[in-house]
Amino acid sequence: MSFNPQGYPFTALPTNLRGKIQPNQLAVLWVIQSYASKDEQECYPSLNTIAKSACMSKRTAQKIVNQLVSLGLLERKHQHGKNGEQGSNLYKVTIWHLANVPEPSIHRRGKSCTPAKSAMAPTQNLHPPIANIATKQDVYKLDTKELNKNTKKEYSEEFSLFWLTYQTINKKASGQNKPKAWAEYKKALKHRNSDYLLKALKKAKIDQNKTEQQGGFAACFPNAFRWLRDQSYEGLINEVATNKQNATLSKPSEEIPSGCPF
Repeated sequence: MSFNPQGYPFTALPTNLRGKIQPNQLAVLWVIQSYASKDEQECYPSLNTIAKSACMSKRTAQKIVNQLVSLGLLERKHQHGKNGEQGSNLYKVTIWHLANVPEPSIHRRGKSCTPAKSAMAPTQNLHPPIANIATKQDVYKLDTKELNKNTKKEYSEEFSLFWLTYQTINKKASGQNKPKAWAEYKKALKHRNSDYLLKALKKAKIDQNKTEQQGGFAACFPNAFRWLRDQSYEGLINEVATNKQNATLSKPSEEIPSGCPF
């Protein structure tokens, strides 16, 4: 919906009018302005004409006209005939001070009206090209990917060996999550050392293979982070036997005294 007074398009609701005028009020103003004379910018359409052109009932049109008059956006003068009978009202749109467009000149046939400094720029310049916005979004996505590369997690050598060993298990859950496993691995190190965790994993893998070779049902290994979180490594290694074996290997051999019968 638009009208074009003095060559200045009024094709959209200006910013200054937002919250001050409703669409149905704008429709009535548009209809009245379309009937305005070139010189005085006044007209006297009937309520029936206004209602029909604005696609609303006569009662609604009357109500909106009263609203516009009370808001100071429309002037209305009651007309009377020679015999005193009431005629069509005379209307003039007075919304220009809010729309940021020059008021229509009375001398329309004279010089062309120069836009006021506060006049709005043509609407086609208000919106930036969509292509430029898309380019900025693409650059943002590239920056995000680059940031993810730079923030790649650094894993310890012990965990990397543990992770590779876990991946050699044939019967395990799919969709392994390495970052989560790394987080749980660091928590497990508070209770067990890395050597114990690796030995426990190898023991669990051997037990699974042995069960399958004997025709039994071997449980599927969960995600690595669940295996660590649930402390599935506990009880897989006989620590007492391991400690004795390590002590025996580390103990120096005693020399047998000469002449001893044993």
